[in-house]
Amino acid sequence: MTRLKNKRVVITGTGSGIGRAAATRFAAEGAAVACLDINESGAEVTAAAIATQGGRATAVHCDVADEDSVVRAVAASVEFLGGIDICWANAGGGAEGKAADLAKEVWDRAIGINLTGAWLTAKHALPHLIASGAGSLLFTASTTGYRGSLNVPAMAASKAGVMGLTRAIAMDYAADRVRANAVLPGGTLTPTLVSKFAERGQQMGSTGEALLEWASSVTPLGRLAEVEDLVNAGLFLASDESAHITGEWLAVDGGLFVKYG
Repeated sequence: MTRLKNKRVVITGTGSGIGRAAATRFAAEGAAVACLDINESGAEVTAAAIATQGGRATAVHCDVADEDSVVRAVAASVEFLGGIDICWANAGGGAEGKAADLAKEVWDRAIGINLTGAWLTAKHALPHLIASGAGSLLFTASTTGYRGSLNVPAMAASKAGVMGLTRAIAMDYAADRVRANAVLPGGTLTPTLVSKFAERGQQMGSTGEALLEWASSVTPLGRLAEVEDLVNAGLFLASDESAHITGEWLAVDGGLFVKYG
């Protein structure tokens, strides 16, 4: 388990879900990891779990929508790591409501976290990725950014922006030997998704379990993604195994991207 041996990694949104699983897995693969999250206590739990397994990690507070916070977090990460070889801009947040009903502050927060936050993370990590000589920049986008979805225009718009940002950075920094790629999750069994399905099930006079079963049934591979499925994809794109891949979007959704895209 040394696919990231001696790599210096920064991951945002490590307090739970995909970010926590990615930080833990990357450390197990030999990387030193800076675990960034606005919920610093959650990031500390992640870093402590890595240390318990013999890995090297630190927790850093970071509000990705606040440039000053990102500057401080990247500086603290570089001080701990000695540089950055891999950066995964994973932090994100949802926002529900049709376009005509959505409050502007809800829209602004979704764009601020998902799109502006991804850009700010990349902006301040890029000089260090360039200095590494072969940097890998990874984004968490969403299949919703490509095909849309019901009741989530802010999410769809922000994640579509992340997809465009990925390809723009890939072209702008190819000469600097920095690669940029994005993982596109579909339905993924995180605590947030399970909670959201339970709420929707109640609203529909059904149950969260029934909705999860339906979502699995319409997925060509017959199940929703596990967090590990996303981490495996991210690990490939972050590692030297994908050394000749840049500007790509990798959907991890059991075939829904193809079925409905």
